[in-house]
Amino acid sequence: MSEEIKDHGAGGETLMQRAMSALHAIGLVVETMHKRLGAVEARCQKADSAVQGLSLRLAGVEDAIDATNASAADVPESTTIKDVIATVDRAAAPSPLFSQPLTAMTPKFI
Repeated sequence: MSEEIKDHGAGGETLMQRAMSALHAIGLVVETMHKRLGAVEARCQKADSAVQGLSLRLAGVEDAIDATNASAADVPESTTIKDVIATVDRAAAPSPLFSQPLTAMTPKFI
């Protein structure tokens, strides 16, 4: 019965044919949008992974700051800069990174 209904303004194709063509076009649009959403989801997952990595690094930095603050709290107020440099020299002595003690590189006015 639908084939009997003609839309004479569309070159004689039936309304059912036009509806099927429209549904097919809508299906193509939906399929394209689904693919794009998949790509966006993948990007969001990568960004989420990056944020988690940065959060872990930040937590490490915060831990280092907390440890430094705790160490600084243990230093008596009578400690001088020379005492600190000497402590660093003793800690770095076995390290090949320091060819000469830090005290040898500090200005004489300290």
